[in-house]
Amino acid sequence: MAAELPLDIERALARIDGDQPLYSDLLRLFRKQTQRRLAELDEAVRTDDRETCRRLAHSVRGTAATVAAPGVLHDAEALQAAVLAGQPLQAALASLHERVAELENFLEESDLV
Repeated sequence: MAAELPLDIERALARIDGDQPLYSDLLRLFRKQTQRRLAELDEAVRTDDRETCRRLAHSVRGTAATVAAPGVLHDAEALQAAVLAGQPLQAALASLHERVAELENFLEESDLV
């Protein structure tokens, strides 16, 4: 069984009419924004600022959907759900960090950005 890729490149390109340079630009923007949002999420979880956590997780979810990063999307949704359910957030945030790191590693080894 093949490992699941952290990006659904075909799906993303289909949404933007196959515009590879645009997709590369979107991925660069995603990387920059996501790293900043993860740092903000770390602080929001540390201070138990659940509204900020919810807003930031929603933002990460949206940008993950734009670049077709299903694992990041799933984990951002899980963090959002944990916030709304009043559950502890550390495990969901740690999982999101891991998914983003996997995506970063994939991008470093690819020619997408």
